[in-house]
This record gives sequence, structure tokens and C-alpha cells, in this order.
Amino acid sequence: TRALAVAKEVGFDVARLEKDMTSEEVKAQLEESFKLAEALGLNGTPSYVVGSDVVIGAVGLPALKEKVNTARCGKATC
Repeated sequence: TRALAVAKEVGFDVARLEKDMTSEEVKAQLEESFKLAEALGLNGTPSYVVGSDVVIGAVGLPALKEKVNTARCGKATC
């Protein structure tokens, strides 16, 4: 796959990566992550939980900073 080709390009041990990808530990972690995402209503990537807000999609850095500032200090700029 393209992801494995990129991993090899940047120096990952692809054989180890392929082995780890099929491990029970990784499968269990992914299952737990999927369940949490479903419970939070996260149905896209990237998704962020900022304070009590859920941000879905590539909203851009300015919008994400605004959400973080609002969560931290109650307004868009601190």
C-alpha cells in the first residue's frame, strides 16, 4: 500500500510495522478507539474534542486556535 511505501521511505521497519498492525493488542486498541469515537459522535477525520465542543474536519489552524481559546478563557482571544 501507499502507506507502507511511505513508511519504508522514511525509515520505518516495514516488516515490524506489518506484524504490529495485525497484533491483538493493536486490534483491541483500535476497537476501543472506534467505540469512543462512536460514543462521542466523531464521524470524520480529523476530529477533535476541545473543551465541550466537538470539531470535525480540517477546519484550519485559526479556527482550531479560536476553539481552544474559547475553551480556555471563555472567548475567541485570551
